[in-house]
Amino acid sequence: MSDLKVSVAARRYACGVVGIWATVTDRAGDRVEAVCVGTAGQRKLPARWTRSHGTPAVWIVRVRVGARIAIAAETPDGRWGRGTALVEPPAPGVGGRRRNHDRV
Repeated sequence: MSDLKVSVAARRYACGVVGIWATVTDRAGDRVEAVCVGTAGQRKLPARWTRSHGTPAVWIVRVRVGARIAIAAETPDGRWGRGTALVEPPAPGVGGRRRNHDRV
């Protein structure tokens, strides 16, 4: 059984990139420092650190809608956890190119 909870959030932007954020908490719900690695679709994500003061691990990548994101985290003392998310399409009416007549 894993010792950590890895929460993964992803947001797809209109320009086709996806922002991925991972936070890591222990069983007590406290944020912990951990190294996070994983995949977004077929793309391997480089190692990023979360910090105990709340800074998440962050990646900005290009992946398709529907891609599965899988993140694994491990603390320096050997505790570990995993989390997943899916890349959702942007909400209707969000993003896209603005035209001159759309400006307010």
